[in-house]
Amino acid sequence: MPPQALLAVKIYRDVEVRRRTAGVGAPNFVPYASHYLAMLVGEELLDDLGLSIEKVDHRNFGELDEKFNENKDAYYQKALDRLGDALTRLYGEKTSTLSLQRLSATFRRGDLFETLDSE
Repeated sequence: MPPQALLAVKIYRDVEVRRRTAGVGAPNFVPYASHYLAMLVGEELLDDLGLSIEKVDHRNFGELDEKFNENKDAYYQKALDRLGDALTRLYGEKTSTLSLQRLSATFRRGDLFETLDSE
């Protein structure tokens, strides 16, 4: 459905801009996490409006777009927090102590999805 795709692309582009412009203080997993972060931002947006992805259409796209634009910073921060917490639960240590190779491999596997789903 075109509105769903348009919303997904809009969210992903925002996350990618943030990845490319991430400063020194950004979590070390950010370069590997764009897809996960975009997914979490999208989930939060849909939860805020009480919608499922199947319910996104041309009639409510304007409301979704407006809500995203108003709250994208908060959605992104919450996604970073959730992902950081999930990685900590998965490995039992802070992400700052994990090697970049291990982080990279983590985002290519499916076990992180299971950790996020168990929240």
